[in-house]
Formats: sequence, structure tokens, C-alpha cells
Amino acid sequence: MRRFGYRALMGVLLSSVVFVSASVGQEATTPGNSAGSIVTLPAAQVADFWLTLQVKPESQGLEFHGFVPDRSSLDKLSALAGADTKGVTIADGAPSAYAAGLAFALDAAEHLAEGRIALRSNVVTIKGVAKSEADESALNEMSKSGVPAGVVLALLEVSAPKASEATPAAAAGAAPAASAAAAQAPAAASEPAASEAPTQTDVAESAEAAEPTAAAGAEVTPPTVSAIDPNYAFKASRVAGGAVVLSGAVPTDPAMRYFGVVAGSAPTTGLSIAEGAPETFIADAVGGLRALMKLSDGELAFEGGKWALQGKASSVGDLTNAKAELAALSDTGEWSIELAGPAPNDVCRTQVAEFAGTHTILFQSGSARMTDESRGALKDLAAILEQCPDATVHVEGHTDSDGDADANLALSVARAEAVTAVLVEEGVKDTRLYAIGYGETVPIASNDTAAGKQQNRRIVFTVLDEHK
Repeated sequence: MRRFGYRALMGVLLSSVVFVSASVGQEATTPGNSAGSIVTLPAAQVADFWLTLQVKPESQGLEFHGFVPDRSSLDKLSALAGADTKGVTIADGAPSAYAAGLAFALDAAEHLAEGRIALRSNVVTIKGVAKSEADESALNEMSKSGVPAGVVLALLEVSAPKASEATPAAAAGAAPAASAAAAQAPAAASEPAASEAPTQTDVAESAEAAEPTAAAGAEVTPPTVSAIDPNYAFKASRVAGGAVVLSGAVPTDPAMRYFGVVAGSAPTTGLSIAEGAPETFIADAVGGLRALMKLSDGELAFEGGKWALQGKASSVGDLTNAKAELAALSDTGEWSIELAGPAPNDVCRTQVAEFAGTHTILFQSGSARMTDESRGALKDLAAILEQCPDATVHVEGHTDSDGDADANLALSVARAEAVTAVLVEEGVKDTRLYAIGYGETVPIASNDTAAGKQQNRRIVFTVLDEHK
């Protein structure tokens, strides 16, 4: 049964309108290329493009895993000497700097006797052993002046080989063909958006120069690749949609600056450069920071060798986008993830406020007879209220000051009752609805003008957790 009251109750008005960016998946039908009965389907869309290149020791070739944007790119990789591309998939969604990053990675591979290069979005990491001291110097030089615009070299950890291993054969290696593929790789269509990629000054610079060359004939022992530090820690936090606060350790200066860019130009003064990060630290941190930026409150932390992200999104759309950023990571099995979206009642409040901002419930002059257009609009409101079945809804009627105050109070109640009746017809339970009349007692504008009177004649919807 519907409730109504004749005393002038002060309704709880919605104080603000929050726009909810509902992420609706639009499924487009794209005709496939067909030849007879053979249909070629479009490539799958991938949110996070990545590719790893393993340079096998003793010139055993190259092993690739990840994604490429088209068949031509895959064929070029497959044509490299000793290349294994069984782990590569063609997919859509490559970022604008991906091609430039791939060309840079292949060029760097020419200088490795063994190692691993990873390209994730526009971020490149390189670890391994150079073929010779000259190759080590070449990589350092590439990091200074050879990084393409829009590409970030976040990690360069390469050691020189022992003098006895730096033979001409090793220097020749199995990767010379990589340069040809790099030259043929398509150029980046454009640089990444400023919100995602650092400016040219943020593009990676070199790691520290290698140790001085030993005297002729002396054996040069390569530095040991840094072991994972079990106490390595990193943290990023955000409160009430404010600036992200960064603290802890990062492996390189370019990574530190890039983290600041991804975190919305957050200050990096709380970060320090330290060795001992896991190989996937940078890619995981970038994905986690991008997810954190979708949350109004939250914390991203790396501690004890594991990642954790917890927080709350202010809208369902933001929550979906945060989860999509994490889903794009190669492996979140070791992650602790606790994400929450807005409560159903909060979703309703936002969408009801949005509805009220775009719709006016109109009646015939001096009566509670609603216009057909307004009755149709209430169907949309009923659909919104289905999302919060436990919420209470106050339907508040207001009038101007023309005429008798008691008559205005009765008219406001009758109009509120008319609105609740339509909502019940559209499936909203009457036990949730309270029709309340305020008459002329709560004006929001002056009743001395026609425009002010029009503003005061209104229906207000208030979504509450419980009836008050």
C-alpha cells in the first residue's frame, strides 16, 4: 500500500548529480572475407598487447610469445633465422607505439648472446648477456639516443660476456636477420596520448656504463644479474579521487618517471631506485597503476614477492574498466585483488539524479492529470529503480504559492500519488514508495515571477536506504 502524508516533511534532496559512464559493449557484425564457404573472422581484440623475445644461448635462435597485429608482422618474425613463433597470436588492439617498440626490440636482440626482451604496450625491458663488449656498448648507446619517440625503455640489465666467449662467431650470432625485420616493421602511426605516455624527456636513458675494460688478455667476468630481493616493496595509494601517492622501490630511473606519468603525473619523490625487482615488476606495476586510476579510493602494493590491489570504484563503469586493466596482465594468479563498486542504492541515486536532470514531470494546470509524455518517461525511471530493489523512494510533490495553501498541499499530494501509481503499474513495489506532499512550503525559487513559479511546481525523487 502506498504511503502519503499531509504534514510538510522536509525531503532529503539529492545534493549532486554524478554522471555514470556506463560501459556498454556494442557488438558490431563485421562481414568476414569469404572465398566460397571459407570465412575469415576478424582477429580478437586484446586490451594489453605484449610480446616476449627469448634469445637462446649458443645461437640456438629466437623464441617469441605474445601478440602481433597482423599476418605480415607474424611472417616477418617467422622469417628470422631460427625463429620459433608458435606462441604468437594475431590480434587487434595494438597501441600506436607498438610497431616502433617491436622494431627497437628486434634491433636490440642483434646484440644479445642470450637473454629476454619484453614489449608490453609501449614499455620495453631488456635483460641478458651481450655478444661482446662492443655489443654491450651499442646497447647502452641505443638506450641513450636510439629509443623511438613514444617508447619507454624501462629496464636495461645486460652484462658483457667473458673475454674467451666474445668470439667473432658469437658476435655474428643468430639474430642479424632481426635488423632486416626491424627495418621492414611498420612505423608507429602516432605517438601515444599524453595521458598514457611520457614526453620525449621521459623516454628512457641509459643504465650506468659498464665497468672499465680490463687490460688486454685479462678475463672480464660479467656482473651477476641481480637476484630477487624478498624485501622489495612498492606502494601506490589514492584517497577520495585525489592524487596518487607513490612510495617504495623501483628498478630504474626511467621506470620511476614512467610510473609517475601513468599515475596521473604523480610526484615520484617518495620512490627510490633499487635492484632486486622481479622480471615482471614493471609491467605488473603499470597495469596495477592503470587499474588504481580507475578507482576513487584504493591501494596498490608489492610486498613479500606478491601484488595486492584493493579499493572502491565510484561507478559500475569504472569498476569494469579497473578489472579490464588487470585482466590484460599476463598472470594475476599471485595477486590479491579486492575491488568493490558502488552499492546498488548509490547506483540508483546517481541514475535517478541523472533522470531528474533531463526529465520534468508535467501535469495539466491545477490537476493531478499527468501528460502522456511524462507517463512514458516514468517507464525509464521504473527500470532504474529495478537496480536497487531494497531502496525506499520518496516521491515528493511541490507547488507554487498561487491559491489557497491547503489546496496546494492537497494538490501536491495528489500529484505525488499519481506518479507513484504509474510507477506501480510499471512494476515498482508499492511498499517501497512514499507519496509526500509539501504544497508551497519548500520553494526553490521566488514565487514573484512566472519563471520562479514554474521551478517550484515540481516532483522530486529521493532514494533512501530506509524510510525516514
